[in-house]
Amino acid sequence: MDTRNTRKTYSKYIFTQLMFFDDRPRIKLTKTKLDIFLEYLAFGLLVVSTVYAIYHYGNLPEKIPMHFNLKGEVNRYDSKDSIWIINLIGFAVVYVMYYLTKFPHTFNYPQKITPENAEKFYSDAVKMMRYTNAAMGLLFALITFEIVQIALSNSLAMLPVVTGIIITIVVVITVVPIIYLIKNFKKH
Repeated sequence: MDTRNTRKTYSKYIFTQLMFFDDRPRIKLTKTKLDIFLEYLAFGLLVVSTVYAIYHYGNLPEKIPMHFNLKGEVNRYDSKDSIWIINLIGFAVVYVMYYLTKFPHTFNYPQKITPENAEKFYSDAVKMMRYTNAAMGLLFALITFEIVQIALSNSLAMLPVVTGIIITIVVVITVVPIIYLIKNFKKH
């Protein structure tokens, strides 16, 4: 028996079955009003924060805060042009997550996807992605807003409430999807 050919065949199987999910049904999901709202919210928050940065850009000092510790204290300054990096990263993350919602058959699921359960699993996964995406839009918008505010006021730290909100958003983005998955796994 030629183990090289067996290995190649097995590798090809793994690549096509796991990487491209050929055996999973591909269905078109109908967007609800909430889905559309969450998509617009994610992008809208970034647009508003970018317009806010553009509006205040001329008044920003040459060096603006770009990194904060867990207490919200500034621990790194960069050129004021760095404000655009935050916005670009925010738009990139939100766009990629938005784009990925078009391919729910490629997501990881706790059970085998069949034609019978595909719509439920896909809908739940895409909904979770949209909520996460809206939270990411809020997170990047809030960071941009705070950077501009701190730079304009020559403050050395974020307000404690803003630091708390940012930490809460990060925890929610991390923990809620896990809880959601566990809860839905028990249902199916």
